[in-house]
Amino acid sequence: MTTPPEHPNHPMPEGLRAAVEGTAPAPRTSYRSLNEQIYALFEQYERERDIERARAMTLADRLDNAGRIRARWKDTEKDLPDLIRAAADDGMGAREISDRLGISHASNYVARVLRQRPTN
Repeated sequence: MTTPPEHPNHPMPEGLRAAVEGTAPAPRTSYRSLNEQIYALFEQYERERDIERARAMTLADRLDNAGRIRARWKDTEKDLPDLIRAAADDGMGAREISDRLGISHASNYVARVLRQRPTN
């Protein structure tokens, strides 16, 4: 490779000239930076693997997973109306109860439970 012509008022620095000509020594990679590069590559591999696993989930797997989540919710849900009523008896409003439980206000679940509350 030939060196590009230099401008008479702006000579090329020696290090740059060596890099352009291909005579510059290869940069030394320290053990630490090599180690960091390996870790970064491994982390990238893990991220890509997790994404592929998520994509590979079949519809049946997704339905099974949703069913397990729903079953866990059903176990909690049987005690939830009593808990909601107790909170309302302590003076909390439906919106505050919904916020505390992480339930959407739009679902009206808390309001429905409170409407169905047996009158004493």
